[in-house]
Amino acid sequence: MQIRTKDKRLISLVPNAVQSQYLDAICPDWRNGDLNLQGAREIILKSRQFGFSTLILALLFLDTINTPHTQTVVVAHDMDSTLRLFQMVQRFYAHLPAPKPRARYANRREFFWPELDSSFFVGTAGNGEFGRGATISNVLASEVAYWPDGEEIMAALLQAVPTNGNVFQESTANGVGNYFFTEYERARTGQSTFSNHFFPWFAHPEYAVPLSNAEIGNRNAEKAEARVSGAPWLLASDLWPLSQDELQLRTLYNLSDEQLLWRRLKMREPGMRHKFVQEFPTNEREAFLSSGAPYFDLEKLDALALELRDAAFDPLPLEVPTCFPNLRRHCAALQVWASPRQSHAYVIGADTAEGISTYGDHDFDSASVWDTASGEQVAHLHGHFDTHLYGLMLAELGFWFNTALLCIERNNHGHAVINAVLHGAHYPEATNDTSTGLYLHQEYDEKREPRERRPGFPTTSSSKYLILDELASAIENDDFHPRSRALIADLMRFVHLPGGKAGGEAGVHDDRVIDAALARRMLNLRPRTATPFFFNVR
Repeated sequence: MQIRTKDKRLISLVPNAVQSQYLDAICPDWRNGDLNLQGAREIILKSRQFGFSTLILALLFLDTINTPHTQTVVVAHDMDSTLRLFQMVQRFYAHLPAPKPRARYANRREFFWPELDSSFFVGTAGNGEFGRGATISNVLASEVAYWPDGEEIMAALLQAVPTNGNVFQESTANGVGNYFFTEYERARTGQSTFSNHFFPWFAHPEYAVPLSNAEIGNRNAEKAEARVSGAPWLLASDLWPLSQDELQLRTLYNLSDEQLLWRRLKMREPGMRHKFVQEFPTNEREAFLSSGAPYFDLEKLDALALELRDAAFDPLPLEVPTCFPNLRRHCAALQVWASPRQSHAYVIGADTAEGISTYGDHDFDSASVWDTASGEQVAHLHGHFDTHLYGLMLAELGFWFNTALLCIERNNHGHAVINAVLHGAHYPEATNDTSTGLYLHQEYDEKREPRERRPGFPTTSSSKYLILDELASAIENDDFHPRSRALIADLMRFVHLPGGKAGGEAGVHDDRVIDAALARRMLNLRPRTATPFFFNVR
């Protein structure tokens, strides 16, 4: 098997240290020539340039040309990668020793060997060229995290692979919430038929720069020059002392000075300082949190998720007062972490949806309640409701929490919800003198003159990002105290989208994010020491 090296040489494929480690896991007797694979289900989270694509391509190519009636499909994330992977396959075939099976036809993306009735096809995710109506012996899914509609494409492929067929998914991370992240987490926690593998950057022995003896002996000489093998002349002051971050890495992962030097030099390359963690992760969590295009600070959110996991923040047993019949009837959609306290004031942010309760991937109605004094989330309502019913439930929730300042998104179906709040439940409007009741938004004309205040918050192209940025600032400044694990999960999957937009990644709903952003706007507008208005609860 011939491969092309970075320095433009053609050499035989000899597994490197990381590839050998992986082969030990999936083909324990590979050193004796046994490369037989049966029923492999593998998902690999990788660092850059470890050679997993090359290795798996070689394994599947050997299986295809040595086993009759074998159909192998390779799926890349874009056309450039598709052509590059197929060039590797062409090189494998071109340099096979004679006699080799004759290819009756070969095009830019497919080989077919009629004597074997075997084929090898390389395609691009999203083109719909493979998977349906065929039996596939081997699948290599490359850079799955970057596929459009990864879950749908993989579902079609997996349906075509029999139990004894082999499926490999490999990718660098591309944020949380997409198909690859979800499937990798399922494999990691034993909820999938796939076996997960992760190899940190320091697993590769080549990712180290040898230090000269002179450098080791002159670490404290700031101006002593040192010759570093394979690198330009460097000053000792460029290399030492180690930073706090480097010292921590050395302690946690037993890294050598040579490995830390490679890391430091790699991070000096153009564009790599902020991308190093994504391209060369140290651990699985770091890989996912440092990649993708998240709207909010993933490290802060991850810390909050760990806090909720470790602390006793489970919802309370529900005891909805009898005077709130709609909430009582739909209490399964309500979580409460802290009961209303007489001396506390509250705000509610409410996202509105179509109100469809039939089956389908419809948006949810979502509302969260926050304590103005502590900034803590105390309740959350989430489900599919008729618009009038949702308005009545919001009013009851507001009355229960001391006639909370209720901010409802008024776009589309929000008008019907607001109408139910005002005229069906007779919820009071907030005034300039009070900070309870239904939020009224100040409108302005084209000359920026104030107009009549109107109930509800209009999420326009500008106002939406105002409240999202306020929420992002609260998260970054540790002034965000959620109790809903589902909210944190949705925040982690809320990303920047093409065209300057933002939304849930890979079809994830953003209703919890929007209700939290609306509530944050109310917390910023309302004095933290506001006096609540009490509803007589019986």
